[in-house]
Amino acid sequence: MSSAPVFSGIFNQGRQTPSTGCVDGDYFENVSIQSIKLSLTDTGLDVPLFKILGELVPGGGSFQVSYLPNSDESRTHNQTKQALQRRYPPVVTSLGYLLFLADCGIGIKDRHSAEDGGGFGKLQGFKAFNSEESKRKGLSLVRELHQFLGTKFESDELARACRTRAFAAIEKIHAISG
Repeated sequence: MSSAPVFSGIFNQGRQTPSTGCVDGDYFENVSIQSIKLSLTDTGLDVPLFKILGELVPGGGSFQVSYLPNSDESRTHNQTKQALQRRYPPVVTSLGYLLFLADCGIGIKDRHSAEDGGGFGKLQGFKAFNSEESKRKGLSLVRELHQFLGTKFESDELARACRTRAFAAIEKIHAISG
């Protein structure tokens, strides 16, 4: 059993309509279980974790996750930071796609600040109020992803992974929208 968390943060159910409820915290990809180190990404445990956390977010609420600084220094955090520096859409980053799969992928925003020299970076994904909003914003996201896929950019491993996530997100949106 691991004594270190895989996610640490806050949950606020929200009291307003529309909801302001949120999950906000840090994700730790690498864990040690009885001296065995493993990556939640490599084992495929990251997706179910994010889906469980996404279920806590009420319609209209948000799910925020830090991508820096993080003592974990994971591949997921580093790739997210690099993709955002290249100005790729947040949804195609490693953490952004996890937010998308957690049903909090409507209008993912990069919340980056360099105040006080330390800086922080968070991705904030929103959950749709209802299926109508989900379809409308999903189609807008499809247009954004098609635009991204139509641009010429690097052909390294990071770019290929982001393109793969873009295609997967488009396919998932089309399957949901009918």
